[in-house]
Amino acid sequence: MTNSVSAEGSLNRRVVITGCGVVCSLGQSSSAVWEAIENNLSGVKLISQLNTSKYKTKIAAEIDNLDFLGKRFKQEYWNSLDKIAQFTVSAGLSAFEDASLNFTPENASEVAVVLASQWQEHNSQSQPAETLAGLLGITGKVLQLNAHSAGGVIAISEAAEMIRRGDALVAFAGGAEDPINSSTLSFYENNTDLSVNNEAPTEASRPLDLNRDGFVLAEGAAIIVLEDLEVAQTRGANILAELEGSSYSFSPGVSGIPKLSVSQIARSIQAAVEKSGRIRSEIDVVYMHASGSPEEDILEAKGIQSVFGAATRHHMYTPALKGHTGNMFSASGPLGVIVLTEAMKRGKIPSTLNLVDEDPAIDLDANKSLVKDDIISVCIVNAIGGPHNATLVISHPRVMRNY
Repeated sequence: MTNSVSAEGSLNRRVVITGCGVVCSLGQSSSAVWEAIENNLSGVKLISQLNTSKYKTKIAAEIDNLDFLGKRFKQEYWNSLDKIAQFTVSAGLSAFEDASLNFTPENASEVAVVLASQWQEHNSQSQPAETLAGLLGITGKVLQLNAHSAGGVIAISEAAEMIRRGDALVAFAGGAEDPINSSTLSFYENNTDLSVNNEAPTEASRPLDLNRDGFVLAEGAAIIVLEDLEVAQTRGANILAELEGSSYSFSPGVSGIPKLSVSQIARSIQAAVEKSGRIRSEIDVVYMHASGSPEEDILEAKGIQSVFGAATRHHMYTPALKGHTGNMFSASGPLGVIVLTEAMKRGKIPSTLNLVDEDPAIDLDANKSLVKDDIISVCIVNAIGGPHNATLVISHPRVMRNY
């Protein structure tokens, strides 16, 4: 990593995305994931890694080829890792290579790692952020978060703020999850949150559809590399997108019981747009969290409409990707960032798989058809996790502004 900017420089530096790494049921690279989306594929199937005889839900989005992932590492090291750590180091190393980074012990203190996770095997002691920092020899700030499914987007937001403050020049940020286990399955079954469409696994995750019956568990990791713009330009990095604005919010609910609300969702989205300096009409796509929850999908749609107005469906797309991927919890938002960098590069709009019958309570254009051609330049990624909402605004390099 070539440094022409010191970590003590001015505040409010611009932050860009220069690398992406992903491990999920659809593939192990951003291009592989995009191709699966474009071919209308779903990663959901019957669970193979767990005896599901005592559960109503028997489906999830599993990763099959961990042996293949392990070929990039010494066998002794790979075997010492539990599954969430394997996902983390695979996605993190992919992001490192995609960004063409080459830092040394002398400047490793200017690199940060901020990762989120919510679910892993009950006996796992892994901390994904520590695992990745150890693998890459990073000595800068290392932070592990848990904010439910909003955690990965909050991690990206916090990593970007580190760069803007001058606490880091480069940061790895995202999420990693290992939720396909008995404790997680039992927890969500008790809350009746999961789809039970076991007869048609690839059709089970139905975000925004009138007949959605809950979400589908999914494992994996999605990690991006953020950089100070000047550092990225100096070293000739391939800039994938600019992170223009971010925000997150919390809803205390009533009687001391935190609960998601429309106003809180809107507050997060509005603040991120304002911080980006964009006007609402410049937003081309809002990537929705939309997990397939009967209640939550409606709340998110209303939050988006309260910011962008009643005509939202007529001037922007609002796709949801969990029909393809299932719910990767804290990794879902970072995966959305990765998918949208591909969409902006390719001039395509992602579709919402398994959206067949539109819910009249959700008056949005989620692109229920196949992936379509269109030039998109400014996008929002929204993530919901329990009482948290988190939002990012990213833009393609062709519309980066001069200040």
